[in-house]
Amino acid sequence: MGHTLLFTDLVGFAALAASEGDDRAAEVALEFYAHVRALLAEHCAEEIKTIGDALMLRCERPADAVRLGLRIVSELEAIPGFPVARVGVHTGSAVCRDGDWYGTTVNVASRLCTAAGVGSVLVSEQTCRAAGRLRKIELGDTELHWLKNLTTPVEARLVNESRSRHCAFARAMPRPVI
Repeated sequence: MGHTLLFTDLVGFAALAASEGDDRAAEVALEFYAHVRALLAEHCAEEIKTIGDALMLRCERPADAVRLGLRIVSELEAIPGFPVARVGVHTGSAVCRDGDWYGTTVNVASRLCTAAGVGSVLVSEQTCRAAGRLRKIELGDTELHWLKNLTTPVEARLVNESRSRHCAFARAMPRPVI
C-alpha cells in the first residue's frame, strides 16, 4: 500500500532566528503550525511531527496531498510579513512505528521539500501518477532531482493552481451534446 507524505518548512527560518532572536523564531514556528493544522481535516491529512520549523504530514490520498501543499503555500503567502513556505510530496511504501513513519518515501518527501524553491510545491512523478487528473492544478515539466543519499534521481514536477484566462469563457460556453 502506498502512503503520501509531505514535508513543509519556512524558507529563511534560520536567518529569521539569527536576526530577530530565538523567541521570535519560536513564535513564528508555532504560528506556522497553527495555520497548517487548520487545513489538515479538510485534506484528510494527519500531522506526524514537527521538526524545528518543519512539519511532516501524511495524507490518505495523493490528490489531497497536492492540494494541501498548494493551500499551505498560498495561505501563508497571503499573510503580510510572514515567511514563505515550501513543500515536498512523495508517494510510496513506508512503515509506521511508534507513531512515526520511516522509509525511502519519507526521505524523498523531505528532500523534495529542501529542493523546492521559495513558495513552491515540488511533487514526485510517482505522486502525480497516483493522484490522477487534478482539476484546476497545473503540472510543470518533469525534471530529474539528484537528492542527498539516494542513488538514482527522482522525477518531480512543480505544481501550481491553474490560472487559466479561459476558465470563465469555458464555463459560459454550452457543452456539446454527445
